[in-house]
Amino acid sequence: MAAFRAIEQGHSLLRSTRFGLSAAITPYGEMTSKMSSFDKNNLIMMAYLPAKSIRTVYSSVGDILGYLSIAYQLIMIRLAVAKKKR
Repeated sequence: MAAFRAIEQGHSLLRSTRFGLSAAITPYGEMTSKMSSFDKNNLIMMAYLPAKSIRTVYSSVGDILGYLSIAYQLIMIRLAVAKKKR
């Protein structure tokens, strides 16, 4: 899910975990470095991530599509109730 969020927002992401997979993810979804907490051979993870973010559709529009669909549903419910009253 962390990789999807990095792509969605257009930012680099460094995900550290205590029990799991630590990862460095670019805004394009590329995993530049990863390390499992269960692997005892590697104790240091190094990664190079771009500091600059990219512009995505979601970062520009945001949750407007969700809000519009909720508004549409409310309008349709209102119209159905008004039609039933007639």
